[in-house]
Amino acid sequence: MMGFALAALAMTLEWSAASVALGWTVLGVVALAADRWSGRPGGRAAAVGLAVLALLCVFSVAVWARESGAPVFTDAWAVALYAYVAAAALCARWWRVPPQPAAWDARGGEFCWALCGVAVFVGGSIQFGRSFGRLADLAGDLALSIWWLVAAGVLVLLGFRLDRKDVRSSGLAVAAGAGLKIVLYDLSALYALYRVASFFALALIALAVAYAYNRKAVSASRSNV
Repeated sequence: MMGFALAALAMTLEWSAASVALGWTVLGVVALAADRWSGRPGGRAAAVGLAVLALLCVFSVAVWARESGAPVFTDAWAVALYAYVAAAALCARWWRVPPQPAAWDARGGEFCWALCGVAVFVGGSIQFGRSFGRLADLAGDLALSIWWLVAAGVLVLLGFRLDRKDVRSSGLAVAAGAGLKIVLYDLSALYALYRVASFFALALIALAVAYAYNRKAVSASRSNV
């Protein structure tokens, strides 16, 4: 763990913010691989710590240091984001629960999936808002609202597929945030066509979520019979 900490510190002193986030991400994967295939103690703890630090770096120092005119989907920050999403998903798949694990150890894989989801949601919000915002500020606001609604629908449907209430609740929370944004901001700030598009997307996602909950209720009643 000391070796990984020193390597992470060396990156911080010499590299750019996006490169530091990418380096910490790679170090986290290496730490978990050392635990999985070499049985090195402390590898899982180092991987989790580096994953959290890399996420904070990606969405704080690295995004603030991003050049305004850089390509949206191919600059250094975007590459660091893609690498982080892939690495978090890989760590979630690789996570090995030891015999008689601690509480954090038993749910480490779920925590990595949660980090992956946060990176996808926040990173997608930044990317779509930035990309469409270059066309027009209103287009960026509309793209952000639609992205939130799509993410909410995916979370709810994924929660039903995995039978995870916490995932469904996260989707409903995101949908509520998107609905508040549409009602409190989009309604007053967007032009008529953008307004219609926002409410149309909200209606589609609301219908999809209601349909999913209705199917769940029907299947539950049939199983009880």
